[in-house]
Amino acid sequence: MNTAMENHQIPRKTVSFGISLALCSLANALLVMTKEKSPAVLEAMKGLSGHHWLTHCIILFALWFLLAWVVWMASGRKVGLQASGGRLPMVVASGVLLGALLIVVFYLVEG
Repeated sequence: MNTAMENHQIPRKTVSFGISLALCSLANALLVMTKEKSPAVLEAMKGLSGHHWLTHCIILFALWFLLAWVVWMASGRKVGLQASGGRLPMVVASGVLLGALLIVVFYLVEG
């Protein structure tokens, strides 16, 4: 038995930006770890905008839009992405939680 929610299709752009959010959450964790482990990367990021966190935000914001656009364009002919709309909250939550877990574990291990 199908409910109205199961039949509702999430717009392609919404799915694309949600997938991009999940991927950027992982990229955020990798960028945090890279900055912490490499003083050269940290200094380069400081030099780009005056503060490493500002550069960090600019990179992630640009990556979020770029990935969303790529996923949206790639999904133009694919039905699978529309079907994945029902799983979008789980994809986004998984990406965000995994990214946060990576950062927590990194700081626990690195001290």
